[in-house]
Amino acid sequence: MSGWGKADDKTSTGTVALAAPTSTFNGASNVDNSIITVAAHPFRNGDKVNYIDGGGTQVVGLVDTTNYFITNATTNTVQLASSQEDALRNVPAVITLADGAGAAHKLTLAFAPGTRGLITGASSADFEGAGQEAFVGDIITVLTQQMIILSIESATKCTVMNLDRSVALAAFSAAQYTLNEKPLSIGSDANVSASDVYGIDSAEMVGGADNVVASSISNAGTSYLEAPAVTVTAPAGLVVATSAVSIAADTITITGHNLNTGDKLTYTHQGGTALAGLANATAYFVIKVDANTIQVASSLSNANAGTKITLTGTGNNAQKFTGDTAAVTASVAGGVVSALTITDVGSGYTAALPTMSMPIARRTIPLASVADGVTDTITYTAHGLDTAAEVKYQDGGGTALAGLVDNTSYFVSALGSTADKFRLATSAVIAAGSNLGTVVIGGTGGQFTCAAATLAAGDRIQISGTLGGTGAIAGYTTGTVYKVSAVTGSSPNVTGFTLETEADQAIVTTAGTPTGLTYLAATVINFTGQGNNAQFFELIGETTATGVFSRGIGGAEDGAGGVAHTGWVKRTVGTGARAGRIQYEVLVALSKNGITSDAADDIQIPD
Repeated sequence: MSGWGKADDKTSTGTVALAAPTSTFNGASNVDNSIITVAAHPFRNGDKVNYIDGGGTQVVGLVDTTNYFITNATTNTVQLASSQEDALRNVPAVITLADGAGAAHKLTLAFAPGTRGLITGASSADFEGAGQEAFVGDIITVLTQQMIILSIESATKCTVMNLDRSVALAAFSAAQYTLNEKPLSIGSDANVSASDVYGIDSAEMVGGADNVVASSISNAGTSYLEAPAVTVTAPAGLVVATSAVSIAADTITITGHNLNTGDKLTYTHQGGTALAGLANATAYFVIKVDANTIQVASSLSNANAGTKITLTGTGNNAQKFTGDTAAVTASVAGGVVSALTITDVGSGYTAALPTMSMPIARRTIPLASVADGVTDTITYTAHGLDTAAEVKYQDGGGTALAGLVDNTSYFVSALGSTADKFRLATSAVIAAGSNLGTVVIGGTGGQFTCAAATLAAGDRIQISGTLGGTGAIAGYTTGTVYKVSAVTGSSPNVTGFTLETEADQAIVTTAGTPTGLTYLAATVINFTGQGNNAQFFELIGETTATGVFSRGIGGAEDGAGGVAHTGWVKRTVGTGARAGRIQYEVLVALSKNGITSDAADDIQIPD
């Protein structure tokens, strides 16, 4: 007969949501003679459903938010019973119904052990048509929930059932998923045996392959506007002592290696004598001999064909085989990490799953975004930074922005801050600034007097409000930032100051006592350069996003040593005269000649 080989992990794109199947009907026009008409409904005899009146008048005979059971189901109609026993009788005990009112009455399948759910995918989830990824019978995995696809409704919708029929499905939304042609495990109930599944042996159920096939977000983080780079730990190398190399058999012994034929590993001699037959820093491909022994091939095709490399030496005791490091990219939306996409599943993760790490949210500041020497502002569209927020400057390995020090914290100034621009201060207190009191225009060249204040030449003052009273500032508009060119007195007892534009141009004023204005004084950092295009600010205090991996399924692929396989279980729901009855069949393959293999890695077991 024929059996499966490797895990047959499939790629999957986009995200999916799981919800209970629901049908909506008109409480008046769709109810007649105790029959509810619901075109192409998803229900089966015996299904437990919850009735909702949708804000209308309840259908007579039903109670809003109450559970009932489907009976006498046809393609477009159902009747209801008070219990599953009543629904599945040879002559069902049907609830007598009469018209209600309203067009939003609903029947929703209750999530219970053995019931179905509706998977809805994003536009990139291809369940049918060009680029189809999923097929009936495939296993769709979301976190710990494994579901078998029962039917495909459209390119973005399919109906599923939990593989563990003793556990009810649990709804989810915007979740990443993985497709496999085989389950990791299968649940059991009174009708299904879970001990053995055709095509999967005991080692494959509990073991894992050497790559990763799924990643999930454990914490989405905060304030992410740029997709963070994801760092993945490399697989641990497999050290091969000289005593583990058999020249006679061209084999290498690695106890419990958990590798499969075709896995890619790179050999390094670690500075010692190379294993004769292999070259240092060169990739090879595994030929699995048994659970503790491998041979190596020069290419994937040679590995699959069993064409091994002849070994003529044993190398040294520090030599190592190391797999490829997995790779992941992150996507962001709404200020959080919204998705993780595996771009390289890696290899050689035989001992432990890799871990991933992402940096805290950042704002990358190309040099063109820095206004040095005049306004000392940084431009970043919709930066989302609050006043006094702590940001740590990183020069990105290039020339530092003159005025800032690499790996040093600064604080977003309240002065002149807009949605797209900000200035920096050296502390949270200085960033907040201070409002000057009792300000009077004292002359025609930008001279002002004020109550005792802390102020110095080079500081900025932002004047806001509607100018009233007496006195005037030529060209004034609310929110204008001016530079202090001189002060009278010393801090904290400065009683006068002179203002000019940030471009060091004199301003014209008319003496008087203005009203309706506020004067925010602040010390900001002056930039005398623009830095480089790789520089950025880390947002200190934000939550760093985190994620986790799950490994691909795998294990013994030659059928040797596997448990006896009882087969896939086929579940058939009766229709017509057999409505309400469910038939379970164990499916087995009768002959390797009668089965067409679906992948090059499938294994043919002799009859």
